[in-house]
Amino acid sequence: MSADKPVTAQQMEPVRNAGYDIKYLVPANWVHIRQAHKLAILSTYVNPEETIFFLVGKFKDDSNQLTPEQALQELLTDFGVSQNKFIPTRYNRIRFMQTSGRGIKDGQSVHFDAMAAKHRGNIILLYVYATSDAYLNNLELIEKIAHSMAPYNGRK
Repeated sequence: MSADKPVTAQQMEPVRNAGYDIKYLVPANWVHIRQAHKLAILSTYVNPEETIFFLVGKFKDDSNQLTPEQALQELLTDFGVSQNKFIPTRYNRIRFMQTSGRGIKDGQSVHFDAMAAKHRGNIILLYVYATSDAYLNNLELIEKIAHSMAPYNGRK
């Protein structure tokens, strides 16, 4: 597997997600995929090497009644992790519960960082998962993406 090259600040682009009432930064060369699951609607961004995945989701209908902790627990189940410590944190006026660790995704060992928040009446979930090499080589980038999450006050 090739080592991912770190992405410079000039290559980041802002994303304004009016449907989720948030904005954030992603590398300009990452592919964007929209997905719908039984519990959430997701915007997925994938690096060109397909070794780092960044997902932002908004829970639908009854699932929107989950707490941020419950949303993270649902996500951990997807990574095969039964328990993990949740840490309250705040980025750009949004209060999150955050967790990180290692798990299994599609049969492969991955590192993940995940955050969930109740934001403007919705449960917002964001997480990044990556192969071990990609995670370690791009930790600064992964943190920059996650910490860029902010309220969006634009027109819908």
